[in-house]
Amino acid sequence: MSATVLFVDDDKAFLDSLQDGLDARRCGYTVLVATDVPNAINLLTTEAVDLVVTDLKMPGQGGFDLLAHMVEHHPMTPSIVMTAYGTPDMERRAEQLGALRLLAKPLDLRELQRQLDRVLGSRSGSLQGVSVAGFLQLLSMERSTCLVTIVGDGGKAGLSFVDGRLVDAQHGGLRGDAAVLKIAALKSPRIAVGQLTRTPEQTVATDLPTLLMEAALHQDEADREAGVTDEQINEALAKLLKMEGCLGVAVLRPPGQLIALHSPSGVDMERMGKVAGEALTKAQETAAEMHAGDCQLLYLEGSEASVFCRGVGGRESGGSGSAGPSTALQVVLALDPGANPGMGRIVLNAAADALSDLIR
Repeated sequence: MSATVLFVDDDKAFLDSLQDGLDARRCGYTVLVATDVPNAINLLTTEAVDLVVTDLKMPGQGGFDLLAHMVEHHPMTPSIVMTAYGTPDMERRAEQLGALRLLAKPLDLRELQRQLDRVLGSRSGSLQGVSVAGFLQLLSMERSTCLVTIVGDGGKAGLSFVDGRLVDAQHGGLRGDAAVLKIAALKSPRIAVGQLTRTPEQTVATDLPTLLMEAALHQDEADREAGVTDEQINEALAKLLKMEGCLGVAVLRPPGQLIALHSPSGVDMERMGKVAGEALTKAQETAAEMHAGDCQLLYLEGSEASVFCRGVGGRESGGSGSAGPSTALQVVLALDPGANPGMGRIVLNAAADALSDLIR
């Protein structure tokens, strides 16, 4: 079956010459054209489009509006963007962040066909479309000055770009680098690009490519965790539960997603686990700000219970410019006040090592 390619550009003469050139080269693709974004969206809705090739700068709604629509509604449809800033290095970086390919303008027909053959020749169900990370990377490459609003899981987010540099990012209670990492992981959100009406406060300390690569690593870790069974997790926790004085155990994925819970004493481990996990995350951020190194263990001694919270997996903070230590999982152990905390720490570390091996 012939693949269908949708070309989007406001220059009708350019689209006609492009269609004639591809026909003359007998590429074998079905070619659809749209001179504006509304028509392109209509064709994406009514036709089985395998690939979109779009310009960015068009009157009215532009290429970024089309790509934003695709992030939300067509996340598996790959794209090629025609840009004056397309270089081999930029193309490589864009592909790493969401299967977004770049073509330098003015367009070379042979290079276009090579890219079409490359993308459409690899259709195997593994292709992905424009990701949030790829979208943000493209804004940076195009040296955009704009306000990006993103609505997805966890509420509304905002990012401010000035001449392609990401200056400010906010998502829920997060700001700066931590907010970017959260935003980049959103799946099929609603995106809008608008004018920047005020000078934003500088909250993002790390350059965007570094943050996006870190977000991709976080996602890889989450994908590995998804393959771990409940039985494997419970086996890793077995020695904790057998320890004398154990009140309960919880395992969470930051920020606060509970994935395992055992409370033989009836203690509210769901609440205790989430609060302890938040405390460890805050301690990690504080340690990073103080240049104190990685912080993966928190111990609280109370009159009713002693609580350990241990981070599992992830990497150390890169210093003052990073978003703090990355932790894949958090293990919370609650002990009776009379239990041996030293033994609790030893057994907890053994359980954490077992979990780390599972998600490695």
